[in-house]
Amino acid sequence: HELNQQLELRVRERTNELEQANEQLKAEIRQRRRKEKIQQAIYQISQAVPTAKDLDSLYQQIHRTVQGLMRAKNFYLALRERGKDVFAFPYFVDEVDPPPRPMTVTTGLTGYVLRTGQPLLVNRQTRIRKKEAGLAVLSAPTGETAYLEAGSPCAVWLGVPLTVRGEAIGVMAVQD
Repeated sequence: HELNQQLELRVRERTNELEQANEQLKAEIRQRRRKEKIQQAIYQISQAVPTAKDLDSLYQQIHRTVQGLMRAKNFYLALRERGKDVFAFPYFVDEVDPPPRPMTVTTGLTGYVLRTGQPLLVNRQTRIRKKEAGLAVLSAPTGETAYLEAGSPCAVWLGVPLTVRGEAIGVMAVQD
């Protein structure tokens, strides 16, 4: 009787170990597939650059490629004006808001990404707090404060810097 109990215990332990190993393998496969999709997207964008008939069609192709990776109905590219602390929106697609006017790099989350050259994700876990003037503020890992001043509130905002020779010249952003 005791031998059967020990055997059953070993079988349960081994089954548990196998289930954990299986879940870990599944997670690794998901991660590998995600990396492959990202590599394919980068390749598609690099192929679109020399074949695009104009900048607007290139921006549209970039947007379509990003939509293949994630929900990206609200998507924009912001580019810093050369030699100025201002950025404009040459490509802007949003379900609610019209394209904004040019802004200074001290404005908004886009300005924050331009100033720091670091990607930024704002979501429900990175709670946005209200400041006395009614502006939403986010305390970033660098300790700097970024102000969300324009546009409709969104649940998730992701901005990544577009860099040339280590300098942020623009931002690609998705919001939901």
